[in-house]
Amino acid sequence: MMPKINAELFNRPRTPPPEKPIAPKPANETPTGLIQLDPSKLLPFSGQHPFKPYSPQKLNELAVSIERNGVISPIIIRPKGDIYEIISGHNRVSAAKIISLPVVPCLIHDVDDDTALLELIASNLAVREFLFPSEKAWAYKLQYEALQRHNHRGKSVVGQVDPQPRNSTIMSQNSEDSEKQIRRYIALTRLIPHLLELVDNGEMPFMAGVNTASLNAENQQLVLDFLTGRNIKLDIKTSEQIKHLQENHNVTLKTLEDVFTPKPPPTPKVVKIRYNRIKSYIREEKSAKEIEDIIIKALQQYYESGGN
Repeated sequence: MMPKINAELFNRPRTPPPEKPIAPKPANETPTGLIQLDPSKLLPFSGQHPFKPYSPQKLNELAVSIERNGVISPIIIRPKGDIYEIISGHNRVSAAKIISLPVVPCLIHDVDDDTALLELIASNLAVREFLFPSEKAWAYKLQYEALQRHNHRGKSVVGQVDPQPRNSTIMSQNSEDSEKQIRRYIALTRLIPHLLELVDNGEMPFMAGVNTASLNAENQQLVLDFLTGRNIKLDIKTSEQIKHLQENHNVTLKTLEDVFTPKPPPTPKVVKIRYNRIKSYIREEKSAKEIEDIIIKALQQYYESGGN
């Protein structure tokens, strides 16, 4: 399940600032440029997006910074009828509400849903210092799908050239991740929620998650059931083995047991020969290594001559 923004952070108890009327917009006209708006009048983005709100501690730190320095970067918003919806700046708006800031600077972008989503994703990918793998995975997936819809409608996309490149190619041109890495992140969105949570928590390596995402949901659940209650982790090598099991239609609790607890290799045989049995053939001054070489050479000659 894709994480949703936590509405509680937008509804913290606070002393409401005095109501300031917003000048009505002329019919069929949207204000342009920088404007000041009451943060309580700004609604969170109505579409789904994967970015988690700041923790209470980090949000309070941001509130302290805003109280000292003001809102340095304007909030990007878009008109939705008679209200405004936040595209970029959810945490800044939440922090402004904590300190009862009467107004925040805003820039209005009058854009459609897909363009707003692309702007939201691009902003968070560029600004956030830390993102969970699941956040980045769903961000790239939603970005990919929005670009698909843009291209399907024949709209131009920044950076697009003819012949039309793949969406992941366009995305990699504006990302620190390669096209291949972006596709790996998108693959993570096929993980069932509890396995994706293991990747977020660092209990499953990123590439192990990518490999496990290739399993169907039923086999992923088998893997999760096997891991639950056992003090073991799914590493990259084991995930590759399970991936091969699915290719052979052989993912069961029994085969998982074999993969996670492989049998130890057989103990090599040790052959001992009493010296009394060979002393008539070996001079006494020969070392143990020299005696071993002589025996090996004798055996080779024996079998080459047809012995069995």
